[in-house]
Amino acid sequence: MERVPDHADPIRRRLGAAGYLRRGLDKVVLRPLGVRFVWLLALEAADLPISLADEAFDVRLLRVEEVAHFASDPTNQMGAEFVERSRGGYDLCFGVLSGDRLAGYAWCALGSVEAAHAAGADLALPGDTAYLYKGFTHPDFRGRGLYPACMGAALSALRASGIERLVAFVHWHNTVALRSCHRAGYRDLGRMLIGPRGPLSVPDAVRALGIRVGAEAEVAPRG
Repeated sequence: MERVPDHADPIRRRLGAAGYLRRGLDKVVLRPLGVRFVWLLALEAADLPISLADEAFDVRLLRVEEVAHFASDPTNQMGAEFVERSRGGYDLCFGVLSGDRLAGYAWCALGSVEAAHAAGADLALPGDTAYLYKGFTHPDFRGRGLYPACMGAALSALRASGIERLVAFVHWHNTVALRSCHRAGYRDLGRMLIGPRGPLSVPDAVRALGIRVGAEAEVAPRG
């Protein structure tokens, strides 16, 4: 009998057994309840990863007009909203460029970020912390170590403004993203349970850094 292709196999291979099981529980149990279970991670300037040695790439802050140009290509997973956010000055995009192509980027927010970009809970940050709410590597350039290089370049540039760390959320079932963050030098601050009306639990390590979550967070308007 001819074997019917199992379309879940690539996902299972990518996430591993634990990640695949968590993904199923998230889809069947948590999401219908409007609940999200996430890790909050931090990358300290003192633990910056090794910079990218490949001279074929240029890592730097993108100008607004560059963000608008790259957003016009749907494979870069940006949209018109990203362009408007970059104009406001609260959001910064650090790109990895290969000639005239965008190989990857780190999108960071300063001061605060809305729940829609922070796993369902408003986030207010102290002056020494920025929030990474999107890290992206184009499929054509994956496997070349661009993610840690981009994180390092972003944090190095932000240090001139007094930023000493990046923080990021990772959904509990996304074991691939979690491994990438750990390779880039991120450390775990703890797990957070977020319900339909905001956080149900906030790790002590998050509060210790002066990060305010949910109703405690005052979010600056974008755009």
